[in-house]
Amino acid sequence: MNRIAVGVVLLALFAWSTRSFADVDKPGNYKTWPKPGARLSVRYTVEKSLTADPGLIAALRRAINEWTTLLGFVDFVDVTGQKPLPKDYISFEPGADCKATRGFLGGAHVIYLRGCNREWAAMAHEIGHTLGLPHEHQRPSRDGFVTINRLALNDLGKTQVLELIELSSLRKKRHDLLSVMHYALEQRGLTKNGEVVMFLDDEGKRFLKARKKSEDDIRTAINEPTACDVVALKHLYGMPTQDGECFQP
Repeated sequence: MNRIAVGVVLLALFAWSTRSFADVDKPGNYKTWPKPGARLSVRYTVEKSLTADPGLIAALRRAINEWTTLLGFVDFVDVTGQKPLPKDYISFEPGADCKATRGFLGGAHVIYLRGCNREWAAMAHEIGHTLGLPHEHQRPSRDGFVTINRLALNDLGKTQVLELIELSSLRKKRHDLLSVMHYALEQRGLTKNGEVVMFLDDEGKRFLKARKKSEDDIRTAINEPTACDVVALKHLYGMPTQDGECFQP
């Protein structure tokens, strides 16, 4: 099969497997999960074949535990094997990607884990999406912090990096280069020939320096959830927060 044919097949597979991801990547479609009381209960299942990979399961457990501890109002409940399954739940499945639906859609919310390479922060990133968080690097607040390497992006990169997304409830949120929802500067699979995805700008350098971090800390890996990620999710779910440096007055 020639390279063009392979590309067509891959694009077709991506379009099929994303379950209308492109549609929900638009402003206003990152809906939050129903929270009838003071706490949010999120049920989930783990596809049986994943349990054969102890490293992957350990990373998933850590991602779930980190969000549970940091948020303080969300309970993740394992309902694997339960019959009947609840109406709405997260379904952790193998797939070949590290990918999730964005926000609450109803029914089974699939998160693919094989492509996460047993990295718990990457899994936490996808859980963040399913709970309603957009990509941090796609928010308009990125200007001055990073410059997107536009000409190098492939089609997936244009969708996952270049397009701007903003939620009204997060409009005053300051940019967070260390957010678990922020791609790395050299994020894999988003450029035509392995080029850098984005370049660090002066404001970004000052941001990292103030936190005793360097460009290397965001070069190739997604970071763990930050305090501002927690504040953002609490904002989305109407929970009380102390915004501190996370939001503009």
